[in-house]
Amino acid sequence: MNTNRPHWADTAIAIFTGLMLITYITSNYFSCQQLKLTKKTFEEIRKGGADTHDLAVAAKAQADSSKVIAESAKAQADNTETIAQAARTQATAAVNQVARLEAGVKETHALAEASKDSIGVARDNFVKEQSPYIWAKPDPPTPKVGETLNWNTKYSNYGRSVALNLRICGQLHWGLKAGDLAKQMSHDECIRDVSGVRSIVAVPPGDGGYMTMSSDKPLQQADVDVINTNGGLVGVVLFWYDDASGHSYETSFCAYRLGSGAIAHCDKYNYIKQVK
Repeated sequence: MNTNRPHWADTAIAIFTGLMLITYITSNYFSCQQLKLTKKTFEEIRKGGADTHDLAVAAKAQADSSKVIAESAKAQADNTETIAQAARTQATAAVNQVARLEAGVKETHALAEASKDSIGVARDNFVKEQSPYIWAKPDPPTPKVGETLNWNTKYSNYGRSVALNLRICGQLHWGLKAGDLAKQMSHDECIRDVSGVRSIVAVPPGDGGYMTMSSDKPLQQADVDVINTNGGLVGVVLFWYDDASGHSYETSFCAYRLGSGAIAHCDKYNYIKQVK
């Protein structure tokens, strides 16, 4: 051993050794603290991972619940669509049923109208077949000087029912233009101003009577001479009457005397018609 080293060298070595020890201790201390921090960090990381897992599990559970809700909503929507489709089908069936009912009603109405028309036609035909028909046949007149001219006309009911409320009027014309004086008569005109007779009677089928048209004064020779020519004497007779059903009829008859004394029908004013 060298005992000859300086004293300060030992001191320096001691100090250096102490510093190394302090450094070692300090280093270990800091390493220990770092280890604690690292451990704590790992613990937090582990805990954070656990929390994240829990969150993930919760999120998955919520997703599964949402899926169940979505599937339930889809099923409900499908059910609603099924119900709606059924409702549309029922509505369409109801509309078709209404259309069929309307068509049936129209058809029934058409049949009713057709039946009504048929009944009306049958009634009208029955009325026509059973109607009273009055027609006239005048006797040849015999004009004489100094006497009133009387032209007798026989009428008969050629129909199948009684002629009720028969009314008759006539107009008598003579002269060179007697044909021009003859005209269609109206009811009012017959009542107001006529030559002849007015009568209200009932005439059964096949029955009849006479009406007479008369001049308003005795004939002169000139009158007789004119009457004995063709068309010198013209008579127009109007009959109007009813049946038991309330229908009204009108018969117009026009005739003139030929020079031979025979009777001919006028070209107009001869008809039978239903007026109501």
